[in-house]
Amino acid sequence: MLSIWKQLSLPFSPQDIEWRVVELSEDGKQARLRPQLAYEAVLKRLNDTLGVEGWSNRYFTLIEGVFSCELGIGQVVKSCWMADKKLISGELLAQDALVYAAEYFGLVSGVKLRPDYWVEYDPEQKVILFEPEPTWIQEVAPATNLPEKPAGQQAIDKLIERLRQEGQGLEAAKLLIRYGGYGQNPEAAKELYGKLRGLLRDIVV
Repeated sequence: MLSIWKQLSLPFSPQDIEWRVVELSEDGKQARLRPQLAYEAVLKRLNDTLGVEGWSNRYFTLIEGVFSCELGIGQVVKSCWMADKKLISGELLAQDALVYAAEYFGLVSGVKLRPDYWVEYDPEQKVILFEPEPTWIQEVAPATNLPEKPAGQQAIDKLIERLRQEGQGLEAAKLLIRYGGYGQNPEAAKELYGKLRGLLRDIVV
């Protein structure tokens, strides 16, 4: 019998994948997309594998447009911060926070994350005109161990929690919005971390 973690990370079908707009071109006529699991597909996998009482989730809102979801399975909790860049609704942003947190438990789309998923975009209707051809990861093996959130993101989470406790959650949230969550690349994430550290140093001093 497969372990719970292997059952959670079994491959999903192409119908369970959706494309999320994460960036627009300067003229607003092209959009960069991220392939990810649909929110409903994640809920179904969690409920089918663990039962409705076998997992839990909790949302936080620092300020309007900044959401955090904590997803708990057993004694393990994974969380993800999402910052609104006015590309999707607040409801979808909260759902994406859960989807991102689920990825740390091995629930992934099976599609390679590439920076060149650009398609034509209708800025008036705010919809993409077609979906790109996905590049599938070959021979994706179910996870045998819990995937760890990258160390940099864990460090940012700890700083944000400390700032919340010190009454600086608003300032931290403004930075999250400015950097689009954890930052779109390692350089941006490093810069965000430095800004958050600076806020904390100001409090200590």
